[in-house]
Amino acid sequence: MDTSDADIKAVEIAYQCAFAEAENSIKNHEYIDQEVYIPAINELRYAGSHASKALISVSPREKIEKYHAAIKHCERARFDSLDAQYQYYLRECRVFREDYKFVVISEVFPKYIEDASRLEEIKRLVRQEEDKQIRCQHVEQHLTEIRRIYEGWSIAREELNKRRRKERYDVFYKTVGMTVGVLTILGIIMGFVASVF
Repeated sequence: MDTSDADIKAVEIAYQCAFAEAENSIKNHEYIDQEVYIPAINELRYAGSHASKALISVSPREKIEKYHAAIKHCERARFDSLDAQYQYYLRECRVFREDYKFVVISEVFPKYIEDASRLEEIKRLVRQEEDKQIRCQHVEQHLTEIRRIYEGWSIAREELNKRRRKERYDVFYKTVGMTVGVLTILGIIMGFVASVF
């Protein structure tokens, strides 16, 4: 197979695009999680290694092979980063559900049941897919929706915390009131009993 300068240029451009997409995905993950995701960055390092070997290669065929290897590492980096973002949002949603399992969330956040149902639907769709590339496509396709759900729940958290604090204060004051009432009644009874005897 004869490789031309156009073939090499095309694969170089494909590599640059794949690298940019992976880097963008990793940056997005860093913004949401405030952490560097090492496995994805390692994949970009491997991609860079293959690309640098392609740059110094004299054989056009070898150049193209090295760029293809670099592109595969970029795709893995992107997949890993997207999956890490997906897992982050799921983990935070799970924490939210655990934090408020004894609170009627739908009174504060009417879309909660609809969102929770949709989140479970997306998780089922992603979980049932065994092919990593198709799974990643599902994750990417639904990541914006999952982020929207997470952000809505995060905003609702503030209101739910206010409600929980108010309920705790109400319980505290009712308990204190009842205790004072019972102690007053006991004092009256004991005073009456003491005056009779």
